Amino acid sequence: MRAKIQFLSTSFLLIFLGLLFSAYPRISAAATVPDVVGQTELDAKAAITAQCDPASAGPPAVAAGCLKVNVTYAFNPNVAAGTVISQDPQADAVVPAASTTVNIVVSNRLTVPNVVGQLQQAASLTIANTCVPNSTQCLKVGTVTEAASSTVPKGTVISQDPTAGFQTPAGSAVNIVVSSGPALLAVPDVVGKTQLDAEALIKSTCVTGTTQCLRVGTVTQATSETVAAGSVISQDPPSGFQAAINTAVNLVVSSGKAPVTVPNVVGQALASAQTALEGAGFKLGTISQA
Repeated sequence: MRAKIQFLSTSFLLIFLGLLFSAYPRISAAATVPDVVGQTELDAKAAITAQCDPASAGPPAVAAGCLKVNVTYAFNPNVAAGTVISQDPQADAVVPAASTTVNIVVSNRLTVPNVVGQLQQAASLTIANTCVPNSTQCLKVGTVTEAASSTVPKGTVISQDPTAGFQTPAGSAVNIVVSSGPALLAVPDVVGKTQLDAEALIKSTCVTGTTQCLRVGTVTQATSETVAAGSVISQDPPSGFQAAINTAVNLVVSSGKAPVTVPNVVGQALASAQTALEGAGFKLGTISQA
């Protein structure tokens, strides 16, 4: 009789405990953290989130609990972009599956592309599309400045900073210098100046800080009734013209007044001689008799 009572007591206790535990959520089963260092971000995420506490039909029903993953990025010169540098918790750690987040650090090391010689739009796209694989971690276009160039076509990249091949973190800016085409120089006004001064002014008309200048072209002589000998009568191109580097500025320089042939009035009557001389542009001077 005593044994029967003890059996019944034990049975009631087990039933009570079963009902008690069924009233509370199941404690999450443990999961082993996988080793993802050296894997790609995509593979690491898949490996971590695959570690789960299977679902239970209950009672009560319990949804499957899996490890979660949190990604941060850091520069590492020795690890390729998109590859896991480190993880926490470490590999093989046994943790509650449903309540554990595995933090991974992924390399955001990117190599600056070569965009010199590309059109500005293409260069900008090349830079912006240089990204850590399967992420939005990319390079960005920095400052765009223009500079004149006699060798690089307008709209084409002359130089970049950083240079191609440089290792830099995602998010870094790549600055580019774009050609505005050949530099144009305003032709100076040299009319009325002496030939020496005019040539010096032309030769000193340069792109600032360079030896890219205008040059003196053909110099011809012409008589002038108004411009002193040795001074510039005219120039081509004219003053203010926007000329390309190394454009020749041609000059016409005064040789003075045109020479006039003195008419021969020997043997002529005074009146006739006076008329001939004045007709040739001369004034009659002192008249003496012999």
